[in-house]
Amino acid sequence: MTPFPIGAGASDMGKNRSREGWDAAPSQPFVSVIKATLQEPAWKALPYGARCLYITLKTLFNGKNNGRIYLGVRKAAQELNASRSSTERWFHDLQDAGFIRPTQKAFLGVDGHASATYWRLTEVGFAGEQPTREYRQWQPKKTKSRTENRDRPSRKLGHLSR
Repeated sequence: MTPFPIGAGASDMGKNRSREGWDAAPSQPFVSVIKATLQEPAWKALPYGARCLYITLKTLFNGKNNGRIYLGVRKAAQELNASRSSTERWFHDLQDAGFIRPTQKAFLGVDGHASATYWRLTEVGFAGEQPTREYRQWQPKKTKSRTENRDRPSRKLGHLSR
């Protein structure tokens, strides 16, 4: 089966061609990521795992549930086929970059039932407000140069001054 209707050329790919088999709306669900977001320095600085996690969170967004997107570290690690420690780090990376914010933190109830964190995507409006897109204000963290790190005593080598 070809992905395009028979007779559709490259110039027809972007057109709505319902007469020739093109539908006005996609027949399959899809995940939308705004192209401008992919060009942001914050996005480009994210590790690949954090980008995949963001797509996973965006998959759970149904257009109405921003702020109530429910995904825990264990479930996300399972979805991404990754370790929990890596997945937890990716959640932090997305928060530090301004792509997601928690609306309700995870907790363990008195009855022993746990609840994962609820998330909101800053790319999308929340509670009647416009999107905050906090990732646009992201600045890279200053890291120490190798010469600065060289001056610091190393615990591994036992060079601790007391």
